[in-house]
Amino acid sequence: MLDRISDLTPKALGGAKTLAAGLAISLAATTASAQDITLRFGHLWDDASPDGKVIAAALDAFAAEFPDVEVVEEVLSHDEYLAQFKVSAASGALVDVFAVNRTDIPSAARAGLLRDLDGAMETNAQWGEALTDTLVAEGVVDGETYAIPAFQIVTHVIFYNSAMLEAAGYESFPDTWEGLLSLIDALNEKDVTPIALGNKAAWVAADPLFSTLANRATGSDWYDRLLANEAKFTDPEFVASLALFEQLSDVGAFNADANSLDNDQQKALFLNEEAAMFIEGNWAIQPIIDGASPELLDNVGMAIWPSVPGGAGAPNAVSGGSGWLWAANADLDGEAAAAAEGLIAALTGEVAGRARLENGLMPSSSLQSTDGIEVPAMLAELSNQVGSGELTLVPIFVLPLPGGVFDVLGKGLQDLMTDSVTPEALAEKLQEEYERAL
Repeated sequence: MLDRISDLTPKALGGAKTLAAGLAISLAATTASAQDITLRFGHLWDDASPDGKVIAAALDAFAAEFPDVEVVEEVLSHDEYLAQFKVSAASGALVDVFAVNRTDIPSAARAGLLRDLDGAMETNAQWGEALTDTLVAEGVVDGETYAIPAFQIVTHVIFYNSAMLEAAGYESFPDTWEGLLSLIDALNEKDVTPIALGNKAAWVAADPLFSTLANRATGSDWYDRLLANEAKFTDPEFVASLALFEQLSDVGAFNADANSLDNDQQKALFLNEEAAMFIEGNWAIQPIIDGASPELLDNVGMAIWPSVPGGAGAPNAVSGGSGWLWAANADLDGEAAAAAEGLIAALTGEVAGRARLENGLMPSSSLQSTDGIEVPAMLAELSNQVGSGELTLVPIFVLPLPGGVFDVLGKGLQDLMTDSVTPEALAEKLQEEYERAL
C-alpha cells in the first residue's frame, strides 16, 4: 500500500494530464492592476473542514498576486448553500465568485448568469492545460466553459469495520449482492446497525449510495441513452435499481432514523462503533483519520457495491467526477473580472492542489511537484485503484440531469424507505419530471 503521494503518477491521481517539464502555475497571467476591488466569495466549506483549509491556502496565494483586492467570504452550510444559491440565481443576485453544483450549471449558464472562462484559460495556458479534461467537461455548456472543477471526488466508498464483520462471521467484504444481504442479516442479529445513514438532506442516498447502485443495474449504455432521451426512467433496468435500494431498506440495512440525521451524524455512528459501515466519498477519509480511535483506524476497510443479480453494469464501476465547480458572475467586467478569474485560478492551481493532497483530498489538476506531501494510505490506495483501472469512474448519476430530477429522486428514495412509494411509481414521477424539464 502506498503512503506517499510521490509514488503516484498523474494517471493515478485520476487521469490528470501528463506534466510538461517546468510547468509553473501563475496567477499573474490573469491580472493587470486591480485597485480597490472587493470580491464577494460564496462557498460552503468552513475553516475547520479540509476543503476550508485548502481555500485558506488558495486565498493566501491570491492575496500575494492581487494585494489590492479584498475578498469577503460568505460561507453557509451545505444544505443552506444549495437553497440560497437557487434563490440568488432566480433573483439575479449571485455573488462575484462562488461554488456551483454541477446540476445547476446548464440552467445558470443559459440564463446568462455565469462568466465564460475560456478566455481566462487561454490567457493563462499553463493553468488551463493542467486541469483534468474530463472534470473540466462538467463546466461546459453549449461548447463554452462556465465553471472550473473545484476538485476530483469518488462519491461511492463503503467504509467498514473489519472487526465487526469478523464478529459477524465475515473475514472479508462480500463480493455478491446475496452475500451483502446475508451480512446485513448477521449484523442485525448481533444488534449492530449494518449501514449508518444520515439522509435528512436526501443527497446522501441519491449520490453515495444510489449513483453507483443504479449503474450496477442499468450499465453505462442505458445511462448514455437516457441523456440522449433514448431511454426512460420507467425502463425495467432502472426500476430494478430502485428495487435494489428498497430491498436494502426492507432487510434493515439502515438505522431507523436515517431520514432524520445528516451525514456528519452517520459518520459519528461509525466512529463510535455503533454501526459496521457507512457510505460516502473520498472526502470522508480525513474525518475518519481525525475521529477514529487507533484501534478502529486499524480496522477500517474500503469496498464498493458488489455485482447485482441480472445487472448490466460493471462490478468495478464507481461514481465520481467533480460535482462542485467554481464560477464567476457574468456581470463582472474590467479589473474586477480579471480578479475573479485570478481567484478561480488560485482555487484550482498548484498551491490549492498541494493543499488538497495535504488534507487528504484529490485535486482537479496535475501538479508540478508533490515532493514532501504525506498522503493518507486510504487516499493513496483509492487513487491508485482509480488510476490503474481497478476502479472505473462513471458519472455521478444526478449531476448531468435537470435539478428537478435530483429533487424527485432524493425525496423518492426517502419515500421508498418509508414504503410511501413503489419503485414503479417513483420511476413514473422521475420520467414525468425529466420530460417536463426537457
